[in-house]
Amino acid sequence: MKTIKKSVPESLPAAARHRDLLRVLPDTLIEVSADGAVLELIPARYEHSPFARAQGAGGNLRDFFPPQICSAALSAIRLVLDGRQIQPIEFQMPDDAELRGYEMRVAPCSEASALLILRDVTSPKRREHGDENLIRELEVKNQESETLRESLAGIVGSLEFSEILEKILDQIKRVVPYDSASIWRIDGRAQKYIAGRNLPAELLNGGYTFEIDDDNAVLPILKGDVPYLLRLDVQNQMKDFQIPPHNYIHSWLAIPLKTRGQIFGVIALDGREQNQFTQHHAELAVIFADQVAIVLENSRLFSNLQSELLERKRAERALKEEEQRYRLLYETAKKQAQELALIGRVRTAMSQAIDRHGLIFNVVESIAESFGYTQVSLYLLKEEALIMQHQVGYETPYVTIALDEGVIGMVARTGVPAYIEDVSTSPLYRQAVEGVISEICIPLFDKKSFVGILNVESTQGVKMTEADFKLISTLGEHIGIALENSRLFSELQTELTERTLVEVNLRQREYVLEAVMFSAEQFLTSSNWRNVIEVVLERIGRAMLATHAYLFENFIEPDGLTKAMLFREWTAEGYPTATEYGSDTKAHIIQVAPGSANEQLQRGEAYAGNLNTYAPDDKSRFEAIGMKAHAEVPLIVDGRWWGTIGFDVYDEVREWTHFEVDTLRVAANLLSNAIRRQRDEQALQIELVERKQIAVSLRQRESILEVVADAANLFLKSTDWRNEIDTVLEQLGAAINASHAFVFENHELSDGNVVASMQFEWTAPSTPSDLHDPASQNIPVKESDFENWYESMTVGQPYIGDVKHLSMTQMDSLLGRGMKALLDFPVFVDGKWWGTIGFDDVNIEREWTNAEIDALLVAGNILGAAIKRQLDEASLQHELNQRRKLIGELESKNAELERFTYTVSHDLKSPLFTIRGFLGYLKQDALSANTERLESDIQRIVDATEKMQQLLNDLLELSRVGRLMNEPALVDMQQLVADALDLSHGRIHDRGVEARAQDGLPSVYGDRQRIFEVFQNLVDNAAKFMGEQPKPVIEIGVTDWRQGMPVFFVRDNGMGIEPSHLDRIFGLFNKLDPKSDGTGIGLALVKRIIEFHDGAIWVESQPGNGSTFYFTLPAQGKTDSDYNRLSHPEEDSP
Repeated sequence: MKTIKKSVPESLPAAARHRDLLRVLPDTLIEVSADGAVLELIPARYEHSPFARAQGAGGNLRDFFPPQICSAALSAIRLVLDGRQIQPIEFQMPDDAELRGYEMRVAPCSEASALLILRDVTSPKRREHGDENLIRELEVKNQESETLRESLAGIVGSLEFSEILEKILDQIKRVVPYDSASIWRIDGRAQKYIAGRNLPAELLNGGYTFEIDDDNAVLPILKGDVPYLLRLDVQNQMKDFQIPPHNYIHSWLAIPLKTRGQIFGVIALDGREQNQFTQHHAELAVIFADQVAIVLENSRLFSNLQSELLERKRAERALKEEEQRYRLLYETAKKQAQELALIGRVRTAMSQAIDRHGLIFNVVESIAESFGYTQVSLYLLKEEALIMQHQVGYETPYVTIALDEGVIGMVARTGVPAYIEDVSTSPLYRQAVEGVISEICIPLFDKKSFVGILNVESTQGVKMTEADFKLISTLGEHIGIALENSRLFSELQTELTERTLVEVNLRQREYVLEAVMFSAEQFLTSSNWRNVIEVVLERIGRAMLATHAYLFENFIEPDGLTKAMLFREWTAEGYPTATEYGSDTKAHIIQVAPGSANEQLQRGEAYAGNLNTYAPDDKSRFEAIGMKAHAEVPLIVDGRWWGTIGFDVYDEVREWTHFEVDTLRVAANLLSNAIRRQRDEQALQIELVERKQIAVSLRQRESILEVVADAANLFLKSTDWRNEIDTVLEQLGAAINASHAFVFENHELSDGNVVASMQFEWTAPSTPSDLHDPASQNIPVKESDFENWYESMTVGQPYIGDVKHLSMTQMDSLLGRGMKALLDFPVFVDGKWWGTIGFDDVNIEREWTNAEIDALLVAGNILGAAIKRQLDEASLQHELNQRRKLIGELESKNAELERFTYTVSHDLKSPLFTIRGFLGYLKQDALSANTERLESDIQRIVDATEKMQQLLNDLLELSRVGRLMNEPALVDMQQLVADALDLSHGRIHDRGVEARAQDGLPSVYGDRQRIFEVFQNLVDNAAKFMGEQPKPVIEIGVTDWRQGMPVFFVRDNGMGIEPSHLDRIFGLFNKLDPKSDGTGIGLALVKRIIEFHDGAIWVESQPGNGSTFYFTLPAQGKTDSDYNRLSHPEEDSP
């Protein structure tokens, strides 16, 4: 309390000299008493301060703060005055339209008063809240990342397949909360259930395997169309989810499990609510599934390695059991040897040597020395004879004794010991040394088998007794046991040696397996196997106790030879590299000699050999570089010998074990898989790029096909494809960004050759037109500048002229014609090559895409179909028109026949009546001798007969049209019109008519005489009906072309024709002016001549402004058969 008093001023007024300084602070300072009375107040000068207008002493805290805040402040004041530390208070108060935040700190001021420091913290709090929201968002993302990491960490730590599946179902729920889930393995066309969670029992009763058909829910994933399947309400999209037991599922998410680009499984997550899963859930699930797939693949590899380790552990247990058994045997043998030592120096001597040779030596020597026997020998049975092992006292002993020789042979045969007290009495005894008196021969048994003979003889007058016999018999038993123990010990030593070798091999095998696992880890974690191959070669090389490890890569030269090149190598310290010992490290041809290492490698087999097993060619080559053993394994990638991994040994001739060779095969398989995986990943990247290119091509193809579809619609809706072809060419040319689009039509000449003429075209801006260029007309199709063009067209194949498909010579020819790329398609109609639709580019040497070629080929087929349809419709319409025409002609002919009958009857009767009448006048004139009237009457009769003759001639001429026509030929119309005008010059001149013809009239094909009659009739008719025109004019010329035929006209400025008469002007005997000259047959004759030339005639006229007669004639010839048909129509009649 005293310390506080010393640390604060006695009162705020005592600091009055600092008042000006306090006023600039951003805080409101209030000195208050313990009951809340305001002793001094210095307000903060800011806009929202609640004390902005208050100053000085007076009032209470209750006047400024709400009760709850005031109560908290008074409590803090009391704590401070009691000697407590500064008390902070945070609260909010309304100010105008918003709620503002404040921070109050209560500090001691004097013994009876406290200082309240009040600050507006609204803005900092708002910033703090904004930062908190941002932090919360980051925390959410961090939490998701941490959850994903922890989930994956919980799985990565496991290697058991079933345990991993359970952990996947546990951990993915942390990432994507689900109601039920299942994991499926994809095996070909089968979908196999392998794990699940919360699935209804009836869902699995139908079986755990389903066939993948076109209705399978996960089919889009398996096809690679989508990275995952997210259904917000799957029941609206798939019928199978609308029926039990699936009908509880609304939200559904499926994610593929992939390794090395191949889908081997699917995780399916189910939700009972709609929209339970989001796009974000799907993205997290894909990340989770990609990592889980790696874990499952590692599990498979671990399982394989674990099987190998289990096999090794079983071998270790078997070796330990054998070791215990042989240790027991050893102890037994040792115990028995100790027992033998108790029987004296002999047994001691036997116990001193465990090996058979030492044992036999000690036995023979100790028996001779210990018992004073002068001749001792020991034989062992080998095959069918006894062989001496050691002897004492014999200068020339029997080294080999047959089983049927002497005492020793007898004991060997019978297995019964022999004691001969006096050898002179035994016929079987064979003397080996002089002075022998007694002989004891004891059979030696290894367990129950006879193994040898212990033979003891005495000399120097010493005769052996029964005691000697018993002793030596006992020794024989112990010697047999000793030999057994010696054999067991020898076997034990062999087993121990072998076990030691096995242990060494096991340790080396473990080291090798660790090297292989290290290699697998390196290959799996590295994105490029080339970056780790040197480390792998060194690790495996050291584990295999090799001095050199290397990798050769094979490749095939253009000449077909297989070559190999050193790719990487490792060499132990102190040994030369491949370059140092002179090996060919550059590409060299792989020699495959019979029996050589390369022959085995080529067959896909591993090779392991040394100087003792090498083929002659290999041995000389390897000896030259100091190599004594080596092993090689081929790397097989997709069935092809990709290369070789090998290991050399320079310090010993080494025998390679099966385990070592198998281990090298595993290492080679790991490297082959790494090479294949990297190649597949690279291929996948290339495939992705190709897919993008295909997507662009498909979009281009769709764009072009839309245009092609529009073209098809235009052709279908139009009655004449020619009306739409310009639009179609423009759309197609613009769609492929061509410079020029065109259509050529083929025509067969009379000599049988086929020519093509450009009929339609479209050109891009700034591209010149070729349509009216003579070089684009009548082009012989067999004389194309482009090689194989004619052959391509006739067999229905497109001609692709671009930088990819043309030779340099062909490209020069293309460029010489102003084109840099050409694409032509044949148009076939009814199986016949009708013509060509083509496109060219004059700007760039482009390469036509498959999308463009395929789509435009369809466009060519559509054009052919449109032409065929129109031809079929035209043919049908022509047939209908012909029928209508025949019916009309029959009706017209019937009417004409009626008019003809009436007219002939009338017009012929009229002259006859005149002749008959005037004949009566002639009689009267003759009787009256009135010559003047006689001549007048005769003239009238002559006129009547001439009129009758003219009518009959016109009728005859009309009847001849279509029956008696001249041979058709090419007609020079300019000359024919001139001849017609010359013939009519007199009649025209008499009427004061000016006749003129255009220059350059096109030639036509037909009957010149009949065409001449057409012009003669039309000119005479025009001159006849000029009326009162002061300057009568007749014009002859050509206006246009219609359907390949020129349109001729004969125009006058005469009196014209009433509209009501236009429909019947070409009728037979239709005289618009009955008083005019003529028979009314002329225009009917003209119409018939024109129509029999397959032409048409029509008239345009206005009364007072003259008339214009238009007609068409063929510009090219018909066949003779056509004109024969026209000339003799009766021949076509049935």
